[in-house]
Amino acid sequence: MKRYRCSRIANKMIASIIVILLFIEHFPFISTDQMLKRVQAAGYTIERHYITTDDGYILRLYRIPSSPKTVNNSKHNKPILLMHGLTGSSRDYVVYPNISPGYYFAQHGFDVWLGNARGNTFSRNHTSLDPDEGEFWQFSWHEIAMNDLPAMIDFILYRSNHNQLIYGGHSQGGTTIFALLSERPEYNKKISLVHAIAAAVYLKNAQSFLIPIWTKLRHFRGLAEKTQLYELLGGRTSQYFQPLAILCTSPFSEKLCKSLVGYLYGPLAAGSYYNNLVSDYLSVDPSGSSFLQVIHFGQLFRTGRFEKFDDQQLGNPPQYNISNVQTKVHIIYGTNDYIVPTTGSHKLIRRLSKTLVAVDETDFSHYDFFFGQQAHQLPSLMLRVINAHT
Repeated sequence: MKRYRCSRIANKMIASIIVILLFIEHFPFISTDQMLKRVQAAGYTIERHYITTDDGYILRLYRIPSSPKTVNNSKHNKPILLMHGLTGSSRDYVVYPNISPGYYFAQHGFDVWLGNARGNTFSRNHTSLDPDEGEFWQFSWHEIAMNDLPAMIDFILYRSNHNQLIYGGHSQGGTTIFALLSERPEYNKKISLVHAIAAAVYLKNAQSFLIPIWTKLRHFRGLAEKTQLYELLGGRTSQYFQPLAILCTSPFSEKLCKSLVGYLYGPLAAGSYYNNLVSDYLSVDPSGSSFLQVIHFGQLFRTGRFEKFDDQQLGNPPQYNISNVQTKVHIIYGTNDYIVPTTGSHKLIRRLSKTLVAVDETDFSHYDFFFGQQAHQLPSLMLRVINAHT
């Protein structure tokens, strides 16, 4: 009886969310290049590049060349590609001037490239498909892995005149790189080191209160398509989340919002400051995804396997052969992460034992890595491993 009641409540919540998102999605879309504005204001040079995938998606890729603020005469000059998570964007890596990874690695002499997956705020374009039509959104994160990442990697290596690059991916950015290296093992030779930051690969037993809803979204795919809700939390909607930063840091609602953040992503790491996390997160995210991306992750939460999209819901999709991963891997995870469970990170560590060169355990939640007061720890953890293994 209790399980049935919870299931009924989850179904009602999903239907309500779809109605709200459908209402917001039909506001006019206003786009300004917040990446240029943010990075230039921090005193850094930034370039904007466009690349086209094999299936016609036009992706926006940003580059921060090694900075004139280079510290300790660092002259790595190595290209590094940083990829965001679900509903994230390249802005996640330039939140705090001089501290966030985009700035940090430029200071240390790296050739920094910041990717944007298809469908997010900066990559909402195609050679023939209209992003306001459903056909544009017929992809999950599998297509990001198989099409977007190779296009970015090949372009960066060509422009930088290097044979290999360093890769850093948060959440979905970790999911997609392991899917790529599993399915297209030739790309192992093009990457010298992978930093898997809270990599969303093995997700069984995740604790976020959204999981019961997330795993049921597949049942609402038909409703979403009938109401033309193909895009989630991006494009038109992202601008409407920013006022929440003011609401959620007011004395009247702070406690409620703080509890909500904890139930969603996990309790904040020691020393993290809630107001900063909420304000900074909502200043750059959410940046959008397809409905099918979210359904695919719901499938991983439900099955606990690292597997391809079960489009027909047959119940036995093929799994990614993660034993094909041959490049060096550095895993960074948080013990307070309610999206990527510690047990899932440990499973990934075991599966990658032959190529694993370093593991860093933190007390971070899922978004502490970029938005908490301890976010400065992340790039230094990465640099330590780069210096030792590249």
